[in-house]
Amino acid sequence: MGVANDGPVEHGYPHLETVRAAITALWKRLSYDTVQTFAASVAPADVAFCDTDDLHLGAQRVAREMVRHYRLPDARMIVGFRDMTHAANVELAAGPEYFVELNDRFRTHRRDIGAALAHEVMHVYLHRLGLSFPGTRDNEILTDTAATYLGAGWLLLDAYREDAASRRSSGI
Repeated sequence: MGVANDGPVEHGYPHLETVRAAITALWKRLSYDTVQTFAASVAPADVAFCDTDDLHLGAQRVAREMVRHYRLPDARMIVGFRDMTHAANVELAAGPEYFVELNDRFRTHRRDIGAALAHEVMHVYLHRLGLSFPGTRDNEILTDTAATYLGAGWLLLDAYREDAASRRSSGI
């Protein structure tokens, strides 16, 4: 579950210890060889989403690409949109089918759909690994750190915007 337009931004590195713990946990759970099987980055062309794309078909396509990138061959993502406080949410069950809800704002901010799905599909990956941190904040940091570390960091960074009027981020 990501945060959208939620309070003041803490600049600097207020969560650095949690990020370090997340990287350590990933390395304890995944072998060097496993980490090396991930592409350094998800290809921008594979997650591109423009205003002329069909909303639902495009979201499904991007979700499939994130599943492929994270090497979850039997995970099927069903993507829907609804009014909600958070950017997105995924129902974590045994699978192989997962339901992802994206905030209605993504209907008009389609370029950020890749970031939201990179985050939510990483929740599925971590769930299957049995890797989580206690507490929502730390678990969200683990999810963003893992997504970044395994090749989707540019999507998360690209979705972050801050100006005098607003702050928008797909995750914490």
